[in-house]
Amino acid sequence: MREYNVDVLIFGGGIAGLFCLDKLVRDCYNAYLIEKSALGNGQTVCSQGIIHGGMKYVTAYLAGTAAGFSKHLREMPAQWHEMLSGKRKPDLSSAKVYSQNCLFWTLNQGGMLADAKALIATAGLNSLTELLKGDSIPEVLKHARRVYAINETVVDCLSLLEVIANEHQHKIGTCTKTEFINDTSSGQVSVTRAVLDEKICIKPQLIVFAAGEGNEYLARAVGVQNPVLKRLPLHQAYLVSNKLPLLYGHQIAGDTTGKEGPQITITTHLRNGVRAWNIGGKPAEQGVNQSASELEENMRKILNTSFPDLRSVFDSARFGSFKIDRAEMWTPDKSRITNPVVRQIGKNVFVVYPTKFAFAPLLADWLFEAVKSVKPATKDFVEGLIPACIGKNPWHFTKKS
Repeated sequence: MREYNVDVLIFGGGIAGLFCLDKLVRDCYNAYLIEKSALGNGQTVCSQGIIHGGMKYVTAYLAGTAAGFSKHLREMPAQWHEMLSGKRKPDLSSAKVYSQNCLFWTLNQGGMLADAKALIATAGLNSLTELLKGDSIPEVLKHARRVYAINETVVDCLSLLEVIANEHQHKIGTCTKTEFINDTSSGQVSVTRAVLDEKICIKPQLIVFAAGEGNEYLARAVGVQNPVLKRLPLHQAYLVSNKLPLLYGHQIAGDTTGKEGPQITITTHLRNGVRAWNIGGKPAEQGVNQSASELEENMRKILNTSFPDLRSVFDSARFGSFKIDRAEMWTPDKSRITNPVVRQIGKNVFVVYPTKFAFAPLLADWLFEAVKSVKPATKDFVEGLIPACIGKNPWHFTKKS
């Protein structure tokens, strides 16, 4: 069996793991990433790709009901803009951008309460929003009461994965079975070796688990018994039809519940000439206990009410849904986490969560700060890794409607 010494071994090939790999390699660490299936499988391929700056959380935050607002989130759109324009590392200028802005709209039936929510949010972010008027309003939203443009980019998640993975393809591999050899003599778990598919033995200075809900299994595999994972389930709908208009943004509910967030969030995803709407928001949270047919029935009612001129398009579109768990760091009081998490769970073992897609680069920076006391010390080139492919979105774009 071949043995290799490396500085950092990362498990998990989603957006979090890839950003962590890129950051560590750029800072001269001999780092490698292992993925059990395909890059992005899990949360990343299901993501809507919105680089949130906090817009959809501001109204609830000002009302004292938000759990998802973070001051760090406001800084993320500018940082992503620099990466997507090639002015900041990693250079993501070749990644596909679906839209430079998100929209934020309220419906006529929302009344003045819905307008007030939007206006408060606009005041909260000042120059980052613009009230659209006249011809600047997309045709699909001409019926809306108010439409705002938000400086929040929407990206193709698969394209992002491809760009970062191509940059570090010799540092990434797949492995279906990993055996960890631990040393607990110090009273803390220390991973001395990771054996990949009984063929390659890697001796890392540091181990990083960035595998989302897979972190729970990995932590147990190295002997950590304390909880490291909280699951937040979603049952999310999508529609596939080449007749769907391009739309990226949030529809704000006009109810009086004071609950956080928009009623629905819609992003349009394009591949092989076919369009798909990925629909998040309240229906995805409320749909956890619904069957696929129940979610479809509810979702069609919401869409027909929200976009009455598109009913014939919805009738002919292919409907589907997927269940996914958002993975966050476990908290004893079950409170929501609002920032990225880098947690040391062993002598040389770290577990990380971006918490939000937009936080991936900040997570990588925080990980570097947490490990920089361990200096790069190895130069072994790991041979024999099986290349990793990019995962697919749940809708696959296999049928045209």
